[in-house]
Amino acid sequence: MSAWVPNAATPCSRASRRRPARAESGITEITAALLHHLRRDRIPAIVRNSAAGLGDRSLVEIVESGDVERAVTAARTMFAFEDATG
Repeated sequence: MSAWVPNAATPCSRASRRRPARAESGITEITAALLHHLRRDRIPAIVRNSAAGLGDRSLVEIVESGDVERAVTAARTMFAFEDATG
């Protein structure tokens, strides 16, 4: 997801901008879910659009606020199809 999150650490800036390990693994988990369920070219729009279920915030805004756990939960919920089919 770091490719779709503005100001995300790039390889050349990692030394100056370290994220906690859980944040990194959370972002990796979100990215894996998005890549599994969506076409790659649709991901930027999905992570940047706000949603009522996210308190009118986007996944990017939630991650940037530091609440990576909430973003991980939201990404999992987006693809919980068993809940939709009953």
